[in-house]
Amino acid sequence: MRRSGYSVLAVSVAAALACAPAANAQWEAPFVPTPIGAGPEYQPPARWPLAGAAAFEGLDSRLHGPLRVHLELFANRRVVVIPGGIGVSGGRTVLYSHVVDALWHAPAWTLAPGGVIQLERPGLRLADFFAVWGQPLDTRRLLTFEARGSSRVLVFVNGERRQGPPGDVILRDGDQIVVEINGYIPPHPSFTFQPERL
Repeated sequence: MRRSGYSVLAVSVAAALACAPAANAQWEAPFVPTPIGAGPEYQPPARWPLAGAAAFEGLDSRLHGPLRVHLELFANRRVVVIPGGIGVSGGRTVLYSHVVDALWHAPAWTLAPGGVIQLERPGLRLADFFAVWGQPLDTRRLLTFEARGSSRVLVFVNGERRQGPPGDVILRDGDQIVVEINGYIPPHPSFTFQPERL
């Protein structure tokens, strides 16, 4: 896959914006600037849903979903970039790392790096998104990262810690979800979504 200077810059800027606090957010802990991790495991590729999409009630051609959540991933106290194009396939057009046109998508998908997930319908879980992405998520594993010692994967929704399997978290419109492994970063309790062109 060819990377231009613009797409690397776009990934870095999008990841930094994903970690920026909402303008009017109230914080219990100070904002901690966190760099993107070094190495390919911190910038995993997107995956297209072809055969697996049938398990999520098929493909659809609308680019923007009616619901959105924001997801942040941290491993070893470093940002993991969530790529654009997860769950999007077939004849897509990408401009500066943003999907601007596509024929199909799964019920959960991303259009740009930075963690905004489009949702086709309510009731989807975090496990559904990771299944579309083709990446593991459980109490001891996040992507290629495994929990050290007796530690576990931590999940926060709107700043509040959630217990139980990470994949069981229901994705609700407007939620800010933070998943961490092998270290703690104070979770952002909210995210300001940008208006989207429909």
